[in-house]
Amino acid sequence: MRAQRLVETIKAGYPYLKESIGLPPWLLPASSLGSTVDALGDEGILKLGRPLNLGTGFKVKSESASGPLAMSPEGWHNATTKWPSREIARPIIETLMEVTSRITSQMDHIRLIFDPQIATRNLAVLAFAPFIAAGKLLLKEAAGILDADIGDAPELLRKYAQAVIDGDVSTVENVNDCILKYKAWVKWADMLQRQALGFKHQPRLIAVTPPLSPELSGVLATMLKEGNAR
Repeated sequence: MRAQRLVETIKAGYPYLKESIGLPPWLLPASSLGSTVDALGDEGILKLGRPLNLGTGFKVKSESASGPLAMSPEGWHNATTKWPSREIARPIIETLMEVTSRITSQMDHIRLIFDPQIATRNLAVLAFAPFIAAGKLLLKEAAGILDADIGDAPELLRKYAQAVIDGDVSTVENVNDCILKYKAWVKWADMLQRQALGFKHQPRLIAVTPPLSPELSGVLATMLKEGNAR
């Protein structure tokens, strides 16, 4: 396989994919993703995908391909708009960011009840499962446990996160037992955690401060007025 061809492909195609799914510029910046895939390298990325049979055949295709940098913007645009999961990508990513922030803010309380690594591992599985066929059966079972619509991945993530925050031991353990039945998913999630913990840098999920909401703008304005009045 040509040196780092998979890394090249991801870095070249990501800006087009990001535009296609409608992510705002400040969310999941290309520079951060580039640093992450550089750290993993082709072998690290393929190793991470192996439990779920992701990337099968890439080595053969990469030898015959002319290279990602040779593809035209039109070619990238057509390829990314044909991605079957394009419509669900943005709501899942935004919901994952939202619930991860909520769980992180409550982590001191949560770690008294659950193993944080198990809680976050299961969240990663539930977020990624909608994107591949290997996740359908798992999601069906998890949706039944969480009383969520299997076709509404953001709802499923929110209900799982709420169970973690609420200390709902029964629900969280049932979801965990469900995931443990699927050894490939457990292996993938454990490998993902090891890779993340092994990074020498912390990937940035937000490039710049996102646009202020009217509510936050009002709070900041009030704080400034109070500061000037002192």
